[in-house]
Amino acid sequence: MAEEKSQPTQIVPSSAQILSAELNNYSTQQLKTNNDQENAKELLNSFLESDLSGKSFIGPPKDFATSALRKEQYIESIKNDEEFLEIILKKYGSLENYLLINRETFEERIYDPLTDHEIEVEIITKKEFLTSNFISSQEMFLEMLGGICTIQYYKINGHIAQVSTTLKKSLIPSSEEGTRLASMASFGGSRFLVWDLIKQDWTSFYIKNVLRFVRDDTSGIE
Repeated sequence: MAEEKSQPTQIVPSSAQILSAELNNYSTQQLKTNNDQENAKELLNSFLESDLSGKSFIGPPKDFATSALRKEQYIESIKNDEEFLEIILKKYGSLENYLLINRETFEERIYDPLTDHEIEVEIITKKEFLTSNFISSQEMFLEMLGGICTIQYYKINGHIAQVSTTLKKSLIPSSEEGTRLASMASFGGSRFLVWDLIKQDWTSFYIKNVLRFVRDDTSGIE
C-alpha cells in the first residue's frame, strides 16, 4: 500500500481577528449604551456564525473528553488564579489532592449521567480544536476561569439567550473582585454567576439550560 503523503497545514484567515479589533474599539463606558450593546452582540453573532463553522482553527477536531490538553489547561487556570487556588488548598490541602480526588474530571473519560450535561461543546485553542456533546459543571467553570466563553442557553421564559462571559480575573474590573470571589461558590454546582463582557455586569444561568458552550482562544479578544 502506497504511503500517504501528509498535506501541509494551512492557516485559514479568521474573521475573529476582525471581531477582536472591533470589540477593542468599545470602551466600558460605550458598552453601557443600548446601541453599542446591540452592535457588540451583532459582532459576537458574526463571530459564532463565521469562525466557529470551522475556519478559526488548525487541523481536524479532536475529542474533548480524552484530550490531554484539557487537563493541562485546567491546571494552568487554577495555578494562575491565586484566589481560586487558595480555595482549593483550604478544601483539599493541596492541588495534588484535588486532582486525585477529582481525577474523573481530568483524565480520559466517558459520559457520566451523574455529573455530565448533554451540551454542544467546542473548545478552540492555538494547538487543538476540541469538540464534545457533554461537559461537567466543574469543566465549564474551569473553562470560564481561564478565558472567554460564549454560551447559548434557555432563559426562564423559554427564550434562547446568548452571553459572552468569563471568570478570568484580568478580564473583570478590580472593583468587582468581591463578587468574583463569591461566584466561586458555584464551583461544581448547577448555577453559575459570571461576568457578562457585553453588559459589563454580572449574570447567572443554570447549566441544565445550556444548549451550546464555546471557548475560542484564537480570536485574540483577550
